[in-house]
Amino acid sequence: MTEIFSFENPDRNPLNSDMWNTIYKEGEDFVFGDPLEIKHGKQIYGTVAFRGKALADVNAGIMPDAWDFKGMAVKEYGKQFNDQEAWEKSVYSYAKRLMKYEITNPDYPKTLFALFMYLLRHLRMPPLTIEVNQLKHMREQLKECLETGIQSTRIIAITFRPGEDYQHTDIPCLQVVQVFPLGGNKVSTRYSFRSHDWGHGVWPNAYYLNNGILKHVIEPVGGRLVETIFTSNVAHLYNNDFSMVEKVIV
Repeated sequence: MTEIFSFENPDRNPLNSDMWNTIYKEGEDFVFGDPLEIKHGKQIYGTVAFRGKALADVNAGIMPDAWDFKGMAVKEYGKQFNDQEAWEKSVYSYAKRLMKYEITNPDYPKTLFALFMYLLRHLRMPPLTIEVNQLKHMREQLKECLETGIQSTRIIAITFRPGEDYQHTDIPCLQVVQVFPLGGNKVSTRYSFRSHDWGHGVWPNAYYLNNGILKHVIEPVGGRLVETIFTSNVAHLYNNDFSMVEKVIV
């Protein structure tokens, strides 16, 4: 049976140390990646809750003291959420998939006659696909929830594209984003990862994602973010990060 580990602490440093300690000491060794890039590490099934000072710090881009990846590097990473040029340079971009999720055009003409009429009216072929801004829909849903006081579990977005991603070995680690209204104007952000680097990824990811969701979803409708919860099906540390991790192991 797989044990589920949960972490919470209002102070970012002991929270991070607890996460690293647990994976380092209790995590299972595993080999992952693919034949062309074999990786080694330790893994657990873990959830981590950011609340209070830890949430304020991560949203401000303040990383745990033991992290190698921090400072301006984190701030620059956060800027990529709204940088469409950066989207195109990466294998996949969470922001692009959240705000430009490509789907089959539901209004594509269903018959040859309908296609012919479309061509007469527009003098061009109809698009095969359209782009959906999932964050826009989430914002509209959250606005309704805050106005009505109804807590919806349906304010979600996804990053996985089955028709495209099955062809690639590198698919998004983040799979589902949920914004959950807690009552009043309080809001929780919840992220589900198929795999998650807890050595260099979890804190910068929280900064990048939360600031994007705050700007595009929560703040425009008067919401107040009070907690963030990451669920990582495979929360892991790479073996080559152990020299960093061992500095805070107790």
